[in-house]
Amino acid sequence: MRLDRLLKLLGLGSRSAPQFGSNLALDLERWLGTSPRVIFDVGANTGQSMAVFAKLFPDATVFAFEPFPTSFKELKINAAGLSRVQVYPFALGSEEGRKTMFTFEANVTNSLLQSAPESAGLVPDGAMASRDPCEIESRRLDSFVRQAGVNRIDFLKVDTQGFELEVLSGAGDFLNPESIGLVQLEMLFSPLYQEQALPSDIFRLMDERQFRFMGLYDVARQHEDGRVKWCDAVFAGRLS
Repeated sequence: MRLDRLLKLLGLGSRSAPQFGSNLALDLERWLGTSPRVIFDVGANTGQSMAVFAKLFPDATVFAFEPFPTSFKELKINAAGLSRVQVYPFALGSEEGRKTMFTFEANVTNSLLQSAPESAGLVPDGAMASRDPCEIESRRLDSFVRQAGVNRIDFLKVDTQGFELEVLSGAGDFLNPESIGLVQLEMLFSPLYQEQALPSDIFRLMDERQFRFMGLYDVARQHEDGRVKWCDAVFAGRLS
């Protein structure tokens, strides 16, 4: 057997890039190129994704949104040395005004939705043990982009713990392939929250808005039987 074929079979070939779907950061670079101008990080928590975006795309302006006060405080600290990052202490949803945020032991699981009874068995180590709720501000994406003078979002990442459809609804007519180049959405296949967005509804909406499905990433599974619990789905509009 030829060496180059053997290396390819072993996944060690050096002449071609890895296949799409194996590495989200690499695929983002291939889809977006080196010069995306505007990135929205909705549900930024303390800036985990924000830091990656700032490193991958240093010339892009990153708008990071996090409504939970404790997480926002840390987000603001983490963004302090990043000149092209702007942070905002409110949620994006379908309505403007004050809303209740339900908080849990692990703040990455905080949501504008109440936890489902089954959630405790799906997330380990008491991560979804309830804590005191808090009041936060919510804005619509379409009104924000108008006020901020944003005409196009090259990459929209939404990780809002079951609230993704509400965020997309708040985009209004801005949710179209010309205005948004690439969309990353967390999808929940297991019941973590009451009235959480269903993957079928997300796929239906993105199809109606003429976005192309590109793949699933960071798939979390049940140890017992391999069922998918959650993952990230990527959709593409017009990539410039």
